[in-house]
Amino acid sequence: METLTLAKRGAVDLRLEWIDTAVPPTEIGSLDPGERARAARFRFERDRRRFVARRLFLRRALAEHLGVDPAGIRYRTSTHGKPELDLVDAPVAFSTSHTGDLAIVAVVAGGEVGVDIERIRPMRDALDIARKFFTADEVEHLQWLSGAGRSTAFLRLWTRKEAYVKLLGRGLSIPLDDFDVLGVGGVDGIELGCTAERPAASLWSVDVPDDYLATVALGTAARTVEPALQLAIAS
Repeated sequence: METLTLAKRGAVDLRLEWIDTAVPPTEIGSLDPGERARAARFRFERDRRRFVARRLFLRRALAEHLGVDPAGIRYRTSTHGKPELDLVDAPVAFSTSHTGDLAIVAVVAGGEVGVDIERIRPMRDALDIARKFFTADEVEHLQWLSGAGRSTAFLRLWTRKEAYVKLLGRGLSIPLDDFDVLGVGGVDGIELGCTAERPAASLWSVDVPDDYLATVALGTAARTVEPALQLAIAS
């Protein structure tokens, strides 16, 4: 497993890793019984291998922050099903996402975080999906585009929405058309204001390999970051 990026900007630690590689049998023992049981249920070896690799990737990242062995990490789920560390006053929060053979992990100290990654691919039904889940302005934006440009724009909006939803940790109890993520990304990020239903957050693009898009969402308590979360891939 090759780690592409280790980037720390204030409280945020973002990591990317290719996960389509064999995992040494000795490492599988770091997974908990539930994870090993899930791995055993995969029908195809490639899917099992990727699942094991990304679970180990997350454990290694968290173990560095907590100063423990990866096998000692324990998880629980919130009321709405968001994974979190099974610790009283956990010092960090985390989010993870994967697409195909690439996984991303985000860890923050003091605050909430959400991350999403997507492989760029043709999305012939982009407008149909957008009309169901996006705001009117977002749909109009996509209508002006076509072909590959529309697919990429749709997936960029999708990663922004997914990252924010993961930060909230409430599943789809917050409708995706309840907030607009069209703002221009860049060094200042995209700011989502606080409402009675949801907290404020900022959205940042993450520089990932060609043919991928990723966004990290940071809660206000986690925003001790410098501008430039557009991260360079380590050589």
